Amino acid sequence: MNQDEIERKLSDIQGGVWKKPTEEAWKNISGMNQEKDFIERKILQPLFKKDIAKKYGVEPPTALLLHGPPGTGKTTFSKAIAGRLNWHFLEVSPTGRRDEVKYLRKLFSEIQELDKTVVFIDEFEEIAFDADLGLPKRAVTNELLKQLPKINEKSGETLLVCATNHIRKIAPALLRPQRFDYIIPMGPPSNNSRKAIFKNFLKDLNTSNDLDLEKVAEKTNRYTPADIEAVCRESGYIAFEREIKNDEEQPINTEDVLKAIRTHRPTISEEDLDEFKENKKKYCRADFCPINF
Repeated sequence: MNQDEIERKLSDIQGGVWKKPTEEAWKNISGMNQEKDFIERKILQPLFKKDIAKKYGVEPPTALLLHGPPGTGKTTFSKAIAGRLNWHFLEVSPTGRRDEVKYLRKLFSEIQELDKTVVFIDEFEEIAFDADLGLPKRAVTNELLKQLPKINEKSGETLLVCATNHIRKIAPALLRPQRFDYIIPMGPPSNNSRKAIFKNFLKDLNTSNDLDLEKVAEKTNRYTPADIEAVCRESGYIAFEREIKNDEEQPINTEDVLKAIRTHRPTISEEDLDEFKENKKKYCRADFCPINF
């Protein structure tokens, strides 16, 4: 299937928004080396090197579930995977449809006809409710149980990536093997990752040579990449105002960033982080997760 045919099919999918990310999307992910390494080894390489994978019984993945608090990069990573593969990226939102079961049935039928596409469904828990929690839409969840295995029957190359902030709300049957190849936790970045993220967001701004990335990283525990981006924007505004006032160049300095940090609370609370750590132990299917025997 050529690119024009793929894009015609993508444009015909109701409620879908597609784009063609470049490999820069993958290169631009700063820090998060543990997650990037896992995705490179377990997801991308089997898709890049199918002949070698086949010799060893390694099946290229077809479906992933990313879970973690808001702002931790689930959507960004999904787009970056598409960019690294040189595939299209299609985001669909099945929630809020008049007949969600019918929509899902048609959507998965259309996904099977796609080629070289990452299909992304955010807020997956909204259509994958655990009926034991007393939540509605059992019929929608049952339809998902029927449709997810069909991803393996597709004619082209397609990767389904679902994301959730609330993995505990998802029906347990959907979290069993054979539904998703991997369940990958996406948590707040480590101290070293935060330094790399700050460096990336500040690299094109007017910063002082002695800006202390170590110090600002230490002050941003529980900050997500989105939080750090907001802090960097605010730091630039602080320096901008100072230059206007003093009528001379005022590069962003360490105190500017620290001031911005003091005005921006982290998205992730201590309670959120504790819950994420518990979820990581309970649900994760990735080789960098701790396993307790």
